[in-house]
Amino acid sequence: MLERILRSKVITLALLAACAAAAQQAGQPATRGVTGKPLTTLEFADDLPNLAGQAMRMRRVEIAPGGGVDTHSHRGRPAVLYIVTGSIVERRGGAQRTYSAGDSYAIGGDTTHAIDNPGAAPAIYIEVDIVPVAAAR
Repeated sequence: MLERILRSKVITLALLAACAAAAQQAGQPATRGVTGKPLTTLEFADDLPNLAGQAMRMRRVEIAPGGGVDTHSHRGRPAVLYIVTGSIVERRGGAQRTYSAGDSYAIGGDTTHAIDNPGAAPAIYIEVDIVPVAAAR
């Protein structure tokens, strides 16, 4: 009986891990204390026909103290960020870097990273990225 319960728990944990991994690959990383506000979108179809179906999206993102965005991929979604207030710690592989108000950085399309706000104040940044038109709306 105990063996059956343990096997059931192991299977459940494996399924939860697989679901979390699939969500991250689908561009839906786990977040803690993160809110986003769309600011504007520019669809490329008229100006750059070779990018039809893609859009440039600008949004304001706020991460509460202790909050963050778990590891996720930017495959097919390059971005630039500008830190407005507070500071964030970005982790890429084994490296990490702190960005503070006034700093900016780029995230290439093959980048996998995570962001945390270890500070006592909210961190706010502006993110501009390239996404499919449907994701920009």
